[in-house]
Amino acid sequence: MHQLEVELDVNSEIYPMEVKEHYDFAISTSLTNDGAPDFDLFQYAHERESIPSLMDSYHYVMNGKIFKCIVEGEKLSIFVSFGGLLMRLTGAPKNLKGFEMDSRIFLLMKKV
Repeated sequence: MHQLEVELDVNSEIYPMEVKEHYDFAISTSLTNDGAPDFDLFQYAHERESIPSLMDSYHYVMNGKIFKCIVEGEKLSIFVSFGGLLMRLTGAPKNLKGFEMDSRIFLLMKKV
């Protein structure tokens, strides 16, 4: 299992979170179940039953972009902007090797 530290802004008016509750979250570069890079969100909104998506398994989804990467000793921090809400993901560089500057990513979350 990878050891990562996550600091995340969440719009609590849209998705209220509670202290001492557990949340499952995923970070992906695609919303399709097969990992295909292109996903038409507007088509999905109109044809939800016919287009399977990772969004079907989560309650809160944000689309963001990696805007900064910093090496701090033996750790790497990746910063993502979700339209004003921010996330910092920190861990060993080998555990964060799939992330690239200016990449679009999705954060998906649900209460467990």
